Amino acid sequence: MKVKKMTWSFFLGLSFLSVVAQAGEKKGIFFIEPDVGYALKGTLKAAGAVGDDTLSGLSVGARAGVRLGRVFVIGPSVKYLPSVTYTPYGTGIATSPKPTLMTAGGFIGLWSQTFPIRIWGGYNVLDELTQPSGTDATLGDYSSAKVSGSSFFVGVGFKLIGVIQVNGELVLPTYKKFSASYSGTTTTSTLTDQVTGKYGVVSLSAPLSF
Repeated sequence: MKVKKMTWSFFLGLSFLSVVAQAGEKKGIFFIEPDVGYALKGTLKAAGAVGDDTLSGLSVGARAGVRLGRVFVIGPSVKYLPSVTYTPYGTGIATSPKPTLMTAGGFIGLWSQTFPIRIWGGYNVLDELTQPSGTDATLGDYSSAKVSGSSFFVGVGFKLIGVIQVNGELVLPTYKKFSASYSGTTTTSTLTDQVTGKYGVVSLSAPLSF
């Protein structure tokens, strides 16, 4: 039964990619590009800390924008990791429940509709790593806690088949603020030691022009 479900899912996936590829062949000024991928084991580290925390997880996102001439594109970009495997340094134990990661910003790139390679770079004005719930040694149970900041990113993509692209992206976050909700009260503070890091995202996407 499980094999039948996997086979059915595989053919549904192929059918979806086929429809997307045919729709995306149209050349237009505007585009939207959904993507799905995986964030490879990245690292986060506070200034002065001994070792690195690690993170990884499934990634979904989208880019949209407008073409400027033959090769330049510009537009907004969002990415969401719904279930991040986050392991603090020295514990070897992943945080539970798993946190989420959200980024939103803009990008500019060199994308030709005839050349198979694309490159881009951008800046996320929003970059938040959120822990749904947990317990603090000092303040007790909290309903949510997050570190927030911004990030730079660069990427490269290659045409796989039709309009389907395989992409690699490097993200460099910097977190400067911490906030948490305890018993309905939210506290926000600036981190004494900024948290910086890096992680890579490998994804498949389909830019659809109109």
